[in-house]
Amino acid sequence: MPIQERDEARIYYRDSKKGSPLILLHEYFGTGESWNGQRHVLARGYRVIIPDLRGHGRSTTDRNYRLTVSKLADDTLALMDELEIRSAHLAGCSLGAIVALRIAQTAQERIDSLMLTGVPDITESGPQAYGADYAKQVFPKIEEALNQRHGSGDTAYARDMLLRNFEMDLKEKPADHFGAFQQAGSVDAPTLLISGQHDPVFSPQAAVNLSARMTNSSLAVLPDTGHLVHLEMPGLVTELMLDHLARSAR
Repeated sequence: MPIQERDEARIYYRDSKKGSPLILLHEYFGTGESWNGQRHVLARGYRVIIPDLRGHGRSTTDRNYRLTVSKLADDTLALMDELEIRSAHLAGCSLGAIVALRIAQTAQERIDSLMLTGVPDITESGPQAYGADYAKQVFPKIEEALNQRHGSGDTAYARDMLLRNFEMDLKEKPADHFGAFQQAGSVDAPTLLISGQHDPVFSPQAAVNLSARMTNSSLAVLPDTGHLVHLEMPGLVTELMLDHLARSAR
């Protein structure tokens, strides 16, 4: 099991080893397994690297740690350095999309292309309402399952670590989080944006608005889908990603 040692954290990741590097970053409360619907097909032509973000899944950190977009971006860049990867294609969903945007803004020379789904602007009412509903209504129903998936089965981990940081982001609107969305127009890497028709976080209109600010972007809106389009339509998302990767290479 490959592990990256990072100051007070240990970052677990998968690495298919062969091909042009493609890094997949998952959503809040998710793990690298979120990309299982894409990774096997993508690995036929690309070196697919999928970390569990700090504090998620099999990646560990102090349970009182304050997760930040900047730190998760630094973790990703450090993993690239450890694997001797100069630049890579980067895909992210929700939190992972914001982390990918942050990297594209602070280390643009490391990015070959971007693929982003469910991109949250946490200053807007839609993401705020979705996050509040998730914390109050959804989280209690899946807390036990989350504790089994994160924190080595610690029965308080998901609440003390993940929910705490999630709610702090909604309340504090950290500059490195909403700033990554607001400054997306500075990104010049070829970018694919994917929105779900019914996504309350990254609505089709929000996606159109973001795409208009990103001069080197394309946009797909998937019908009858919500926030996690790569889970809802895994095959179609895989095809869109492969098409974007091929066009970026040309």
